[in-house]
Amino acid sequence: MSIIQKAVQNHGERRLEPKVTESRPEAPGAAPPGASARRPATEAAFAPLVANGFLQLEPGDPASRAELRHLKRSVLQCAFGPLADAGANVVMITSPMPGAGKTFLSANLAQALALERDRTTLLIDADDTRATLSRALGLHGRPGFFDVMHDPQTPLDACLYRSDVHGLEFVPAGSRFDDSLELLTSNRARDLIHGLALENRNRLVVIDCPPLLGTPNAVALASLVGQILVVVEAGETSQPTIHQALELLNRDKPIGLVLNKIPRAPLLTLANGSYYYYSAPEHE
Repeated sequence: MSIIQKAVQNHGERRLEPKVTESRPEAPGAAPPGASARRPATEAAFAPLVANGFLQLEPGDPASRAELRHLKRSVLQCAFGPLADAGANVVMITSPMPGAGKTFLSANLAQALALERDRTTLLIDADDTRATLSRALGLHGRPGFFDVMHDPQTPLDACLYRSDVHGLEFVPAGSRFDDSLELLTSNRARDLIHGLALENRNRLVVIDCPPLLGTPNAVALASLVGQILVVVEAGETSQPTIHQALELLNRDKPIGLVLNKIPRAPLLTLANGSYYYYSAPEHE
């Protein structure tokens, strides 16, 4: 029996329907939009991500796991190293075009970061067009990230799901709004992301974002985060497409290029820690 089959068997009986263990705080508006009111989170089982091929539970493939850990160390160095900028613990994962594997990397990097003993990880689905993570977890349509930006009275904690991966929490994409771009460029969005960065400096925030060339939403999010990973598909994403996507980003921020969907390749981290290369199994 494969590792994935075992994981599905072990977690298959867990229900996706969350049970609220405590009511919402009486005055949610009193806290910053990014701050958690610290009520117990509802729970979402991550077993469907394993079944759908999005998540490789430990031990997984040793080579892929080693490469992912190298990538994780670079992300952690940018977030918490001596030269880290404020807000660098918020990491955006995107791609030039759909299908490169950004959601696969988001899920697996978030899980790898959650393994850190002294840190926690918050995974946010900010791709309101596809909401792949939210759909895979059975949380599509539940209140989430965009609802928090749309309604100042909704705290992020009300949309927070504790996962069955220790140290990892999840926020679904939530509702779709016609003015999603305006929501992402609002003061509310800025305060939300900055609040997440400052509220807990020992937490990594991983945001699964839309493709850069598919919607302006990704560029709007890029202005709010501390570091950016751009997933490119080996043999498919052309150099002009990569350059076109990178031109949309602020080069003063750490930007990582993650090469995906290749059978096996060495991982390379440049001396300045700003570019990473990672090979992963094929998955969109």
